[in-house]
Amino acid sequence: MFYQSEEVEILEEDELSSKARSTLSEIDKKQKDKREKKKGIFNVDRQLITTTLKPNREEDEIAAAEATLVYHGVRHGISYLAQQCTTTVLKNLFSSSLIANSLSYGRTKAAAIATDVLAPSFTHHVIQEMKLAFYYSLSFDASNKGNLKTYPFCVQYFSDVGVKKGSNSKL
Repeated sequence: MFYQSEEVEILEEDELSSKARSTLSEIDKKQKDKREKKKGIFNVDRQLITTTLKPNREEDEIAAAEATLVYHGVRHGISYLAQQCTTTVLKNLFSSSLIANSLSYGRTKAAAIATDVLAPSFTHHVIQEMKLAFYYSLSFDASNKGNLKTYPFCVQYFSDVGVKKGSNSKL
């Protein structure tokens, strides 16, 4: 039997501990990177995303137009189906407008804009104004609308500029 002699690197204690620390820190970093990738968090050492991506003015104008149309429809009690029809009419009327041609909201998107964007914003605004008011009244009632149970409420309060009235319907 022949044994091949291997060269063994002899390290001093300080060198060994520093190499062990650097190896452990590399292992910890790799494990952390794996966890962040699983969570969807990425550590980017490059430029900020706000400097590389420029806001698209046209997309902002389209979103503003959609939100305005939904607000108008909700304010005047227009159904989401009628709002969808209005969108098609606007596309035909203003066919030369890029914004009108890009409007793309139907019943589902209009309902999502009303409940997830506009309602929280207006609710927050009313609550902030009510905190500043000395007196306010709140009235509510539960009612059925088809197979849907609704809880509308009405808020009336005094503000710096006069009496304000607001109503909000939880859909």
